[in-house]
Amino acid sequence: MSTDVTGLIAEWETAVAAYRATRGMDFYWDRSRGPTVGAVAEEPWVEREPLPFAIERDFAPGSHFLDARDYYAFLRPLLPHYLFGPVDAFLSMLWPGPDAGDADDIREDAGRPGRPAPPDRAIAFSMRPLTVRVALERASRIPWDEVEIVGELQEIEREVGTTDRMESWYFVHVVVHRQREWLAEAADLNRGLIVLVH
Repeated sequence: MSTDVTGLIAEWETAVAAYRATRGMDFYWDRSRGPTVGAVAEEPWVEREPLPFAIERDFAPGSHFLDARDYYAFLRPLLPHYLFGPVDAFLSMLWPGPDAGDADDIREDAGRPGRPAPPDRAIAFSMRPLTVRVALERASRIPWDEVEIVGELQEIEREVGTTDRMESWYFVHVVVHRQREWLAEAADLNRGLIVLVH
């Protein structure tokens, strides 16, 4: 079974209201898949209707997003002190640990004070427009070429996950770069970003 990663660059208040109404991401999953049951049965893949309040971006192969999380867990303790602070401040927003309290803005905003809405396990992270701008500002402080060199010096080309190999350059220039592109697009439109793994 393949892994898909989708970025939703969303009008934030509308997305929050939809999350609250469906108690999760069902507003995304339950979109119509076609005009009739017969059409779906004849055609194995029918595009879902687009959400009117979100731009959908895909990352393929999605397994690399998860492999990058594992790669960063390996790279993290190898970073020199001067890189660790800024790198971790940003990348922990993309791959939050289990104790990260600010990784799911949509859940927080859809709930009541002190009582967030129910979680949706498909959400890797979600950021309101303000958090998007914070993430981009943090990313701008990082000398990415030096992060790549640390990986190369430690000979970090290794097995990550089950079948894929990840190298330092791929981590920096493909996986992390794509997330930065999504954040920049969201910031330009004053929208939030919801990243789903499914």
